[in-house]
Amino acid sequence: MGTVRADGDSVLNLPQPDRTPLTNAALPLVVAQARFDGVVSALDQATVRQLQEALGAQGLDCPQVNAVSGMDIVVGPGQQSQASPSIHGWQLVTADGQMQVTVMPDSAAIETPAFRSYDEQFGQHLAAVLAAVNDTLAPVTTKRLGIRFVNVLKTPAGVDPGDWTAWIRPSLCAPLTDPELSPGVIGATHQLVLQLATDVRSTIRTGAVDADGPAWLLDIDTFTEPSSLWSTEDVRKGFDALNTHCVSVFHALITQDMLNYLRRTRPKGEQAP
Repeated sequence: MGTVRADGDSVLNLPQPDRTPLTNAALPLVVAQARFDGVVSALDQATVRQLQEALGAQGLDCPQVNAVSGMDIVVGPGQQSQASPSIHGWQLVTADGQMQVTVMPDSAAIETPAFRSYDEQFGQHLAAVLAAVNDTLAPVTTKRLGIRFVNVLKTPAGVDPGDWTAWIRPSLCAPLTDPELSPGVIGATHQLVLQLATDVRSTIRTGAVDADGPAWLLDIDTFTEPSSLWSTEDVRKGFDALNTHCVSVFHALITQDMLNYLRRTRPKGEQAP
């Protein structure tokens, strides 16, 4: 075990991150989002075209363009929730649909259901998005950076999936090991919020789920809220640090047996978990 150093002082003594890509990784969704304040209040056709061209110049060709909208919900002390006016933006999608870039006047996100590696794939595309946003939207301040890894883990074929403590950190499996409650447990999901560093938190949704068979959800959403002047290089480094935290948290939440299984090479013909 070793302390993970990123922006801010570490709070938890997590394993040193090993960022070797996992052969058996089961990641149906990976998302990174930057929220910012800037001078652009609406995205017109010229701006979207400029974004599209800037992404293409960085090797992220997104020929498909779809309109999207979102709504901020504001809740004050003792007040009912109030919806602010709908925010309109655009989703730019690669031809194969494997990368989607969503841009609003106050945010930019990239997501994929086909994550392979942060260093060799996702992080490079994320850097292209940040550069394109910097050149076209001119953000002034960085409000929030977040990266989310949705893991849906299954055990190897032929292994009893009922004993999740062999694969997942036992403390997360407590309801399934309780002698009185476990016979009646048909679902056990819960949420943790961890302070990873002075300015970094992680919200973790976890538990046994049904995903075409018994599976375990580890939905890790790690974020920071710097409220600082926008710098593309600082934002990129911020995401790199968040990814490092995510890897460390993931390794802390699974057992060595699960890690070994996720690292091994699948035999020919075997389906991914």
